[in-house]
Amino acid sequence: MEVSKNELFVIAGAGKAGTSALSVYLNQHPKVCISPSEVHFFDTNRYQDDREAYLNSLGFSSRKCKVIGDKTPSYLYVPFVPKRIHSLDLQIKVVISVRDPIERAFSDWWMNYCRGVEKLSFSEAMDKNINRIEDEGPAYDTYSKKDFYEYINNWTHSLLFRTYIESGHYSTLAEKYVEELGRNNVKVVPFRGVVGQNNKSVKNVAQFLGLNGNYNINDSDPVNSSFNSRSLGLLAQYMHKIGLVRMVPRPIRKTVKKAVGPLGEKPQPPKSTIKTLSSYYNTRNKRLSDEWDIDTSDWR
Repeated sequence: MEVSKNELFVIAGAGKAGTSALSVYLNQHPKVCISPSEVHFFDTNRYQDDREAYLNSLGFSSRKCKVIGDKTPSYLYVPFVPKRIHSLDLQIKVVISVRDPIERAFSDWWMNYCRGVEKLSFSEAMDKNINRIEDEGPAYDTYSKKDFYEYINNWTHSLLFRTYIESGHYSTLAEKYVEELGRNNVKVVPFRGVVGQNNKSVKNVAQFLGLNGNYNINDSDPVNSSFNSRSLGLLAQYMHKIGLVRMVPRPIRKTVKKAVGPLGEKPQPPKSTIKTLSSYYNTRNKRLSDEWDIDTSDWR
């Protein structure tokens, strides 16, 4: 791949803040190609300080795509990723989608709970995460490279540590990218403009990547809405584990989803926990608003 002819970017996070939708909608642009699955080049031991190795991991021809993207939400909170991206000297741009950190944390917890890797209630998990941060510091400041490798390689079937809270430290995490790549190469956009508001965030990202943002976006089908119930999540996890998902015809999968979905439906987070988290994030949200011009007025 001839590097000079391609614009490269990563959607670095935040997880459960519209990264899948952002990826799908950007991929509808005629000049954009985004890897269909999370690449995990910079946050695992797959990393090599080698340009060609990274470009090959994306799997696209430079002739077909003007702009090539990598969507891996864990890049945001893994501390050594910004420096690794900078070291390749590929002028990679970074996009970060942000969402009300309480909503984001709840969605993240629910996904893990549905998969069976999270055993604690939402309130218990948040308390445990906050207590660990207060005692040891956030994961991005305290855990080793080996810890993160193990966490990412095993996160679908075990939860080695929780990052629900620090994944919402948006300004702090974005600043780590700014330090390595420069402010002009980092874009922070609100979740609301990814899945609503006429996809304003998506179009702004397209412009950030040097493209015409006025293109047709088909957002009629929901993106990444699989985890509607715990029973459905556990069933899907088991089917993936034993390799049955691809063997079951789509009509049958839809029937099973409709039958199993209502069991163990998503709960509402307790008001007391929301109050605790609102107080925790208040200063951080204000900083995000001031530094990145993000409207957080409707965040809890």
